[in-house]
Amino acid sequence: MNSMFLTFLKMIISLMILAIKWIIILLIPFLFMCAVFFCYYRARGKKLPKKEHESTFKQRPMILRLFWDFPKRFIKDVYEKDPDQFPIDGLHLFAGEQGSGKSIASVEFCLRMKKMYPNCRLRSNINLSFQDEKLESWEQIVFDDNDKYGDVAYIDEVQNWFNSADSKNFPPEMIQEICQLRKQKKCIIGTSQVFARVAKPIREQVRVLYKPMTVLGCLTIVRAYKPLVKQDGTIEKLRHLKTYFFVHTQELRDAYDTYEKVQRLALTGFKPMQERLLDMGANVIDNKKNPAEK
Repeated sequence: MNSMFLTFLKMIISLMILAIKWIIILLIPFLFMCAVFFCYYRARGKKLPKKEHESTFKQRPMILRLFWDFPKRFIKDVYEKDPDQFPIDGLHLFAGEQGSGKSIASVEFCLRMKKMYPNCRLRSNINLSFQDEKLESWEQIVFDDNDKYGDVAYIDEVQNWFNSADSKNFPPEMIQEICQLRKQKKCIIGTSQVFARVAKPIREQVRVLYKPMTVLGCLTIVRAYKPLVKQDGTIEKLRHLKTYFFVHTQELRDAYDTYEKVQRLALTGFKPMQERLLDMGANVIDNKKNPAEK
């Protein structure tokens, strides 16, 4: 066994030596001709070109960057971090069939955030006992801001506002807003019975997908996933992030009305901002022409 291994090792070494020899044989004439042409052009007065502006960039050694700059920056960020800054952002979607607990799981998530970060502004399209304002249009999400304290928009049955059938008419301002939620310290929390019924631009931007399951009507287990969405808006893969559970408290159950109906945003239409402004102008003109109707 040892003799076979030694024979194999000798063969590998011989091949490596042979390869090195051929590389040297090929490199020698190439390097020789490079030296010849360098001297030739230098004798004819050619000079190596120089930069018009010298570079000011200097790369620090890797050891210094890893073991000096990195820990220094990390600890400095810890000291300079703003404790009032809202850390949660992106689009969080709770999906599940009726009775799975998606509504109470999403409300529990909102209530927990409101208690952890009391300065954040929470708006909802259903009546929550702890909400700051009523969410009545997607323009509130786009144009309102709460600075570093965070802005949370809770949309129950999000497919009633933005469904897959209306994806082609999805407001471009809303798409831009969803793509920049992290920069603006904004968080959108939505619920839907079926993920595929939500408008495609929404599905493509989902940060975390939550799948709840309620046991005996008072214990909800929530599995959180990072969805990988295909170009057609369907889920290609779900990467498990965490699993947590909570018990239904009286405060949580009293926080919302389970049977409250959600109004469909499509009643106002998904028109681009320019068209809506034109409609508003037309309404103003009509009101001026018919003052007696008021």
